[in-house]
Amino acid sequence: MVNSGKYGVSQYGSSEYGDSKYVDGGTQPIFDPNSVVPQDGQQNVSKNTLIKIDIYDPLGVIVPSSIQGWISGTQVYDGITGDFIPEYNGPLSAVTPKIIDGYNGYEITIDKVGFYRSGDSVLVSIYAVGN
Repeated sequence: MVNSGKYGVSQYGSSEYGDSKYVDGGTQPIFDPNSVVPQDGQQNVSKNTLIKIDIYDPLGVIVPSSIQGWISGTQVYDGITGDFIPEYNGPLSAVTPKIIDGYNGYEITIDKVGFYRSGDSVLVSIYAVGN
Protein backbone atom coordinates (compact mmCIF):
# COMPACT_ATOMS: atom_id res chain seq x y z
CA MET A 1 0.00 0.00 0.00
CA VAL A 2 1.03 3.60 -0.61
CA ASN A 3 0.65 6.66 1.62
CA SER A 4 -0.23 10.04 0.17
CA GLY A 5 2.08 12.93 1.04
CA LYS A 6 1.68 15.75 3.51
CA TYR A 7 1.97 19.23 2.04
CA GLY A 8 2.21 22.87 3.00
CA VAL A 9 5.00 25.23 1.93
CA SER A 10 5.24 28.97 1.43
CA GLN A 11 8.43 30.62 0.18
CA TYR A 12 9.86 32.98 -2.43
CA GLY A 13 6.57 34.60 -3.45
CA SER A 14 4.88 31.32 -4.24
CA SER A 15 2.42 29.33 -2.22
CA GLU A 16 1.81 25.62 -2.04
CA TYR A 17 -0.95 24.01 -0.09
CA GLY A 18 -2.40 20.57 -0.37
CA ASP A 19 -2.07 19.54 -3.95
CA SER A 20 -1.98 22.86 -5.76
CA LYS A 21 0.76 25.40 -6.19
CA TYR A 22 0.50 28.87 -7.70
CA VAL A 23 2.65 31.96 -8.02
CA ASP A 24 1.70 35.39 -6.78
CA GLY A 25 0.84 37.88 -9.52
CA GLY A 26 -2.15 37.72 -11.80
CA THR A 27 -4.82 35.60 -10.17
CA GLN A 28 -4.24 32.56 -8.04
CA PRO A 29 -5.71 29.23 -9.11
CA ILE A 30 -6.70 27.06 -6.19
CA PHE A 31 -7.44 23.40 -5.78
CA ASP A 32 -10.73 21.96 -4.69
CA PRO A 33 -9.84 19.95 -1.56
CA ASN A 34 -12.96 17.84 -1.99
CA SER A 35 -11.69 16.60 -5.35
CA VAL A 36 -8.32 15.26 -4.23
CA VAL A 37 -7.92 11.49 -4.59
CA PRO A 38 -6.31 10.08 -2.55
CA GLN A 39 -6.88 12.53 0.30
CA ASP A 40 -3.90 14.21 1.99
CA GLY A 41 -2.39 11.88 4.57
CA GLN A 42 -4.46 8.89 3.45
CA GLN A 43 -2.69 5.60 4.12
CA ASN A 44 -2.94 2.10 2.69
CA VAL A 45 -3.89 3.39 -0.76
CA SER A 46 -3.88 0.83 -3.57
CA LYS A 47 -0.54 0.74 -5.43
CA ASN A 48 -2.31 1.36 -8.74
CA THR A 49 -4.64 4.19 -7.67
CA LEU A 50 -5.38 7.14 -9.94
CA ILE A 51 -4.42 10.57 -8.63
CA LYS A 52 -7.12 13.19 -9.26
CA ILE A 53 -7.09 16.89 -8.49
CA ASP A 54 -9.42 19.71 -9.58
CA ILE A 55 -8.02 23.24 -9.86
CA TYR A 56 -9.89 26.44 -10.66
CA ASP A 57 -9.46 30.19 -10.66
CA PRO A 58 -12.27 32.16 -9.01
CA LEU A 59 -10.92 35.47 -10.38
CA GLY A 60 -9.94 34.57 -13.93
CA VAL A 61 -9.05 31.72 -16.21
CA ILE A 62 -6.20 29.25 -15.74
CA VAL A 63 -3.61 29.48 -18.50
CA PRO A 64 -3.53 25.85 -19.78
CA SER A 65 0.13 26.04 -20.82
CA SER A 66 1.04 27.06 -17.24
CA ILE A 67 -0.18 23.80 -15.70
CA GLN A 68 2.70 21.69 -14.44
CA GLY A 69 2.53 18.54 -12.35
CA TRP A 70 5.06 16.74 -10.16
CA ILE A 71 5.06 13.47 -8.28
CA SER A 72 7.64 13.30 -5.48
CA GLY A 73 9.87 15.87 -7.18
CA THR A 74 9.66 14.45 -10.73
CA GLN A 75 7.85 16.53 -13.32
CA VAL A 76 5.14 14.29 -14.74
CA TYR A 77 3.08 16.80 -16.78
CA ASP A 78 4.09 19.80 -18.87
CA GLY A 79 1.29 22.15 -19.90
CA ILE A 80 3.44 23.73 -22.61
CA THR A 81 3.61 20.45 -24.54
CA GLY A 82 0.44 18.96 -23.05
CA ASP A 83 2.30 15.71 -22.40
CA PHE A 84 2.73 13.38 -19.46
CA ILE A 85 6.11 11.66 -19.14
CA PRO A 86 6.02 7.97 -20.19
CA GLU A 87 5.92 6.57 -16.64
CA TYR A 88 2.75 8.58 -15.93
CA ASN A 89 0.96 8.57 -19.30
CA GLY A 90 -1.43 5.70 -18.61
CA PRO A 91 -4.63 5.60 -20.67
CA LEU A 92 -6.59 7.65 -18.10
CA SER A 93 -3.99 10.45 -17.66
CA ALA A 94 -5.61 13.70 -18.74
CA VAL A 95 -5.96 17.41 -18.08
CA THR A 96 -9.60 18.14 -18.86
CA PRO A 97 -11.46 21.48 -18.77
CA LYS A 98 -14.16 21.40 -16.10
CA ILE A 99 -16.59 23.83 -14.44
CA ILE A 100 -15.97 23.69 -10.67
CA ASP A 101 -18.38 25.53 -8.37
CA GLY A 102 -19.29 27.76 -11.33
CA TYR A 103 -15.66 28.61 -12.18
CA ASN A 104 -13.50 27.58 -15.10
CA GLY A 105 -11.02 24.93 -14.09
CA TYR A 106 -9.37 21.65 -14.91
CA GLU A 107 -9.56 18.10 -13.66
CA ILE A 108 -6.10 16.58 -13.57
CA THR A 109 -5.92 12.79 -13.62
CA ILE A 110 -2.56 11.04 -13.30
CA ASP A 111 -2.53 7.37 -14.29
CA LYS A 112 0.85 5.81 -13.49
CA VAL A 113 1.99 3.05 -15.83
CA GLY A 114 2.70 0.20 -13.42
CA PHE A 115 2.48 0.48 -9.66
CA TYR A 116 3.75 2.76 -6.93
CA ARG A 117 6.15 0.91 -4.64
CA SER A 118 4.71 -0.51 -1.46
CA GLY A 119 5.26 1.80 1.50
CA ASP A 120 6.02 4.88 -0.62
CA SER A 121 4.76 8.29 0.42
CA VAL A 122 3.75 10.21 -2.71
CA LEU A 123 3.98 14.00 -2.80
CA VAL A 124 1.84 15.58 -5.53
CA SER A 125 2.31 19.22 -6.58
CA ILE A 126 0.35 21.08 -9.24
CA TYR A 127 1.47 24.51 -10.47
CA ALA A 128 -0.80 26.80 -12.48
CA VAL A 129 -1.19 30.50 -13.26
CA GLY A 130 -4.42 32.42 -13.83
CA ASN A 131 -4.84 35.51 -15.96
